[in-house]
Amino acid sequence: MPDNKIIVESRRLILASASPRRSQLLAEAGFTFEIIPSTIDEKWDPKLSPEENVKKIALEKATDVARKTPRPFDHRVAVVEPSTLILAADTIVVLGTRILEKPRDKAEASQFLKLLSGRTHSVLTGYTILEGSGTIAAHGVEESKVSFKILNDDQIGKYIQTGEPMDKAGAYAAQGIGSQFIEKIEGSLSNVIGLPMEVVAPILKTVMSYEL
Repeated sequence: MPDNKIIVESRRLILASASPRRSQLLAEAGFTFEIIPSTIDEKWDPKLSPEENVKKIALEKATDVARKTPRPFDHRVAVVEPSTLILAADTIVVLGTRILEKPRDKAEASQFLKLLSGRTHSVLTGYTILEGSGTIAAHGVEESKVSFKILNDDQIGKYIQTGEPMDKAGAYAAQGIGSQFIEKIEGSLSNVIGLPMEVVAPILKTVMSYEL
């Protein structure tokens, strides 16, 4: 018998992040999406592990956007349609028992880079794909290991002056100028950048399609 199934890809996808790196990764993978950043206060729970915390925050970001996103063409109703997909993520750098988030100022950026110099650290990204119905389509965490070269004060100072470290977890961009400091990456580069596409892209391609 002939296969009369038609694959339709018409689910609305929202990226719950203002990160240009995550947006670029999604666009390069061929996805069409809207950007509606989450505005939650990202609260770290000291009782949870780093892995549990990034998963928790990613879910909170997705839930926040689901609650405040209006349906298309009807801004009176602040409820997303059930078929909508919301993608959220949270990325941190872990060095030993210390969490290196975005530096508060240049001094902290310098401190972070000195700590990372000549050492290997973990980059954890928690991700959530949430349906408008409230169903969690995917929820997990990915880890990459990044080894840094030994950095001197001059290198650190010049890098900070570029401004690149200031909005990055761990105070460096693996896809930017900061790539010169990286000796080796074990695992996903896109995970270090902010979204593990090797994991997220196949899931999105599956859940964004349905059969008629």
